[in-house]
Amino acid sequence: MAETTKTKRLSNKVYNALKWIALIVLPALATLYSFLASTWDLPNADKVVGTIVAIDTFLGVVLKISSTQYYKKGKNFDGDLNIIPDEDGGERVQFAFDKDPRDVLEDDPGKHTFEYRVQKLKGETDGS
Repeated sequence: MAETTKTKRLSNKVYNALKWIALIVLPALATLYSFLASTWDLPNADKVVGTIVAIDTFLGVVLKISSTQYYKKGKNFDGDLNIIPDEDGGERVQFAFDKDPRDVLEDDPGKHTFEYRVQKLKGETDGS
């Protein structure tokens, strides 16, 4: 029997926390230690700062790979915005969510924006 593996995805909360660490905390820490080491003659400034920068670079690469895979699979979209022609020659818009929007708000309460794939349809839909 073939064993399938399911790739675990980082939650938005974890991804954003790691991104904040990579973009703000680690560079600030490296700068702080570099300054304090030169001011107070702290030991191994090059090794400590080099280690922090290496960890930061590794984390940045992992986050970039994760982000690229996320967007490549279209996971950033919350659904479709369908432009549907009317019988009278006009158009109407239909939002089709991939999942119940209330679930999105429940998973991550706060201000939200939704991202849609825009599709211009050739005919009527079933109206659902």
